[in-house]
Amino acid sequence: MNVISSKDAKERYLTYPANAANGTQEETVTKKMSKFIDGRPKDFHEWVYHFEQLATTKNWNAEDKFLNTAFLLRGDLHDAFDDAAITDDDVRIEGEFWRTLYAASKVFVPLDYSEKLQIKKIRSESHAEYSKRFRALAQMEKRLADLGENAAMCEDVLCRLFKRDFPYE
Repeated sequence: MNVISSKDAKERYLTYPANAANGTQEETVTKKMSKFIDGRPKDFHEWVYHFEQLATTKNWNAEDKFLNTAFLLRGDLHDAFDDAAITDDDVRIEGEFWRTLYAASKVFVPLDYSEKLQIKKIRSESHAEYSKRFRALAQMEKRLADLGENAAMCEDVLCRLFKRDFPYE
């Protein structure tokens, strides 16, 4: 059994309380965000997905995203992010943050990175569970298109893929 000590958990995660200004009690809601230390390209895409959710929940602007990303990245990716962030561009612009993060991501995600994705709805799986998995893959595909020179799939193709994998009942 793999037991994580409290010291290790403090080094691997940051806990964010909910905003009291948004009508949420700070004591009731917290979000545990993992630090990105090392991993595969797919791990990085999952981390970015969770970071986007946290940033939306906390209503962060681009400046807040820059500051919190510096806390959450470790190792080579942190160094690459710091190097990419040193520009004359305005850090208050949302697009500048994502450009910097994508420039730094080349440490873990090669330009020619692709992944063969196979998804099929299992009979025991609900439509909501399948939709959640499919949306996560669609968001990952969009991020891959932003990073590389590949064109993103159009919505018609994604819709056809989504409907195709439902089993006949």
